[in-house]
Parts: sequence; C-alpha cells; structure tokens
Amino acid sequence: MTTDDLVLEHVAVLDICAASGLVFERGTLVCVADDGMTLARYSTFGTPLGTTRLFSGELPRDPIARKQVKPDLEALVCLPDGSLLALGSGSKPGRSRGAHIVGDIVTVVDCAPLFDALARSTTRLNVEGATVLGDHLVLLTRRTGKNGDNRMIRLRLGDTLAALQSPTPSLTAALVDDIVAVDLDDTDGTPLGLTDGAALGDTTILFSAAAETTDDPVLDGPVAAAVLGVLDHDGHVLARRRVVPTLKIEGVAIGDDGWIYAVADADDPRVPSPLLRVPLASFQRSNFAR
Repeated sequence: MTTDDLVLEHVAVLDICAASGLVFERGTLVCVADDGMTLARYSTFGTPLGTTRLFSGELPRDPIARKQVKPDLEALVCLPDGSLLALGSGSKPGRSRGAHIVGDIVTVVDCAPLFDALARSTTRLNVEGATVLGDHLVLLTRRTGKNGDNRMIRLRLGDTLAALQSPTPSLTAALVDDIVAVDLDDTDGTPLGLTDGAALGDTTILFSAAAETTDDPVLDGPVAAAVLGVLDHDGHVLARRRVVPTLKIEGVAIGDDGWIYAVADADDPRVPSPLLRVPLASFQRSNFAR
C-alpha cells in the first residue's frame, strides 16, 4: 500500500452476491446484481429493506447454466423524474433488457436496438454503468483486456425519458447525442475497464474501474487492481486513486451524508458482496489533477 492508495472501509456483508449497479435514493442504497432479477434496497449500514422483482421467470441454480441466461444487470441510475432504470450489459443477445421502475410498477425496456447499434462500433460491447449528467443520460462501457472500449455514450435525457413513457419502451440509436472515448491507461500492465459511475456535481463523474486479467467480458479473470477516479464531461481523467483492498468494485453511489458507497463482486456465487465506503472528501476538487 502507498500513501496515495484509497482505503475503503468495510461496512457490511450484503445478502446478495454479484452486486453491480448501486444508487443512493432518499437516504437508502438501491442495488442490482448481475446474476439476479431483483432490485434490492438497504440502509447505509447494509440492513436489508426489501426487494422488487424486475423480470418474470426463474434462473437456474447451477452457476454455469445461470451465467448463460441471466439478464446481466450491470447499471442502475436514478432519473430526474424519480424513477429508476436498470440496464443489462449487452455483452450477449440475452443481455439487452432493461427495467424501468416507477414506485412498485416495473416495465421491461427493450435495449436491443440501441445496443446492437453500439456493438457495431466496438469489438465487444459491455455496458457497465449509467448516470445522469446535465442534459444527458450517460452510459459507461467497459474495456476488458484487448476487447471493448471505455466510452461515455451520451443519450439525450429528455428524449430518453419520453421513450420510457411508452407502454412498450425501447431505447434506440436515435437517442445517442455523441460518444466519448475514455483513456484509463492500465495498472501493472493490465488495462483498466470502467465498471460504474455516479454524477459528482453537474460536470464530473465519479467512476470505478477494474484491471481484470481476461480479454472476454463474459469470462471472469483475476483482478490485478481497482481504482476510483473522476472524469470530466469530455471523458478526461481528472483524478485516479487505487483502492485497498483489491476488490472488483462494480457499483458506486454518492450519498448526501458525506460518503461514497461501493459494492464489489467476487465472481463467485458462494461469496456475498461487501458494502464499502470512503469519505467523499477524498475527491475534493482541489485534489483533481489533469
């Protein structure tokens, strides 16, 4: 550990595995897992507060069979109208579903038209995070080894909200305003890939990233390092700090209580996900370095 490492405080062990997208909503934490089909709510101390079913049907218990058919929910975002949007990764055809949550009402969202268009411009699409920044819904895509790209896909927020009001909502390429490349470099020779993001003010994004030793976004590999950092609206890295312990941070959220919250995925269905936190002051603007 070095003096620049960011030490994450362990808060609790959650009652789910493979925690991925995370948001802070009215004093509580809301999470999705990439191998499940529910939305889970927790106190900031990790106490379970209930779940919401997002999709019908059941997933196989066998880990290999489950991996083949899971919706792979990787991104979760609070929208300005108070609703939530959970998104699959798009890394396989069956992973192009989303869920729009308004109170107790859940509507399935067809993301295939958008994801199919995005996939044509990268070697392997992998949507890992989402956040609202200004007039855009920003999707974060992840590079995994030699494949994929770290990018900010900026959708027009107003048009996206309107599309979600349809009885059968669909996200399409027509919503894309622009696409911004993000250069995260590597850690110890392994490329870093974006895993989530949360708006930090009106013009910057707090991001998480992992250096995973695999070239396939579907096949897991050992994690060489993980970082938290800050991006500006043009995708420039303003700050980056390696986190300790080395965990595959897959979800980050900024609370109104002065903390950054994070969840990690051990890529093992037998290992529950930890809830972690670090002071928001760790990323004060005065510490940003271009």
